[in-house]
Amino acid sequence: MAQVEKLLFSVWNSAAGFTQYDVTYAPDYTLWDAFLLTVEASQNREYPIEKEYMGQDIRWSFAYGAEDQMVERLDEECTIRELGLQSGDIITVSPIEYLGAGDAIARIRRDRKQLIQFMDQNAGAIKLLKANPRAFYIRLKGFKGISGLDKSGEPIITDQHDFAIHLGNPHPHEEPLVAPVSYIFHPNVSMEKRKMCVWVDYNLDQNFLLPLVCYQVVDMIQYQKVNMEEPHRLMNEEASNWYESYVAKNPKFFPLSGRTFRWSDPEG
Repeated sequence: MAQVEKLLFSVWNSAAGFTQYDVTYAPDYTLWDAFLLTVEASQNREYPIEKEYMGQDIRWSFAYGAEDQMVERLDEECTIRELGLQSGDIITVSPIEYLGAGDAIARIRRDRKQLIQFMDQNAGAIKLLKANPRAFYIRLKGFKGISGLDKSGEPIITDQHDFAIHLGNPHPHEEPLVAPVSYIFHPNVSMEKRKMCVWVDYNLDQNFLLPLVCYQVVDMIQYQKVNMEEPHRLMNEEASNWYESYVAKNPKFFPLSGRTFRWSDPEG
């Protein structure tokens, strides 16, 4: 094996998502030791690896490949030489479990399975574009929404919308973040902050969490749900001011439609 000069660790950061860090290692370092050095070296970066996740009650997942192309789990106790890693290889690292607080891997698998079953039951209306261990990129079709305003201030209606669900860190102990991908013009959607104010009665035992999020996103897009109270209306002040003015002149314009999903738990 060639002398390892540099490995790239793609590490989950709660503020920036997956972020790449690199340090030079010797082939006889274990993967865990190399990661610890990466943690220390990252502290002068804009988004350092968060040391609060380095306690003894946290387990980490190491996988070969970038976050959307992972091919296998790696044993962090093996040396870089034993793993056959080469200079420039990418290792994806993410916290996966609070010991004693439930298995996050099992929860992620369950939630992902439910999301796929939900999509299968609503084929044509919702599609998974891509996924990584902690994010799902989703396309909706057939739901009327607003992508912007024309020069006269009239809404531009579109029926295709893309958004992403980013699982909390660690899942499920922190609620998911829902982010617009395509442009969605709505008082409670910030394209600048990449955030949608989705109202889900979230708790650790919440079943069907991801389908519930999808229901909420569709209701928002179709203007079935609009929260004009602060701070929610401040997510997009332009859309909030336009909505108040437009609905006063066109009280029957909203909601744009009432289409929804169907969902029954295949496992009862």
